[in-house]
Amino acid sequence: MKKKSIYKMLGIRLQVFVALQRNDAQGPWQYNNKLPSIEMHRDLTLDFQILHFVALCVDDIIVSTQFLNDEEFATLQNINLHLITLSLKTDRGYFLTKQLILFAQNLAEYMIRSTFARIKYQDCDLPARPLSGKYFEKGDIVILNNKAQNYKGEVQIITKRMINDGIRNLFGQLDENEQKIVDCLLPNQEFRFNLS
Repeated sequence: MKKKSIYKMLGIRLQVFVALQRNDAQGPWQYNNKLPSIEMHRDLTLDFQILHFVALCVDDIIVSTQFLNDEEFATLQNINLHLITLSLKTDRGYFLTKQLILFAQNLAEYMIRSTFARIKYQDCDLPARPLSGKYFEKGDIVILNNKAQNYKGEVQIITKRMINDGIRNLFGQLDENEQKIVDCLLPNQEFRFNLS
């Protein structure tokens, strides 16, 4: 990240490699171990690798191994390189839109708040739902319920363990890898959840 900031300041484009996950994918050398630019990407899906680099504001993303099959090509075609997308495992008790587009309005110590959602869902009835645990954990996605009054409908990504005060309903969770993308969000940056 430090080097990226220096390159950006100097006007140097930052290029990175993502890797196909198939054993038969070939790179430029006789020995190829998928050839990603970041070690943590070595065994992660192609779409996650790309989305992580989109969140890091990388200029050029190059597939380091070849050849793309039809499924991989379709994956590439379906990635929006201008919008951070987070895959969210949702609680089945909610029936919101399949693709919830949000704006990271406020990056606070314990959460990322999207006030845009509270405008969109202000007329929805969001009764408080019991949570089995005493705390919300990093990666939990919550929606403020009716008890939050004017803040009802606000969506928050929990970034640090926080006590359950009764005004938040658990909506879903981001896995450990998706949380790495959250760490890259900037104030007022648009992002989207793909709900599963």
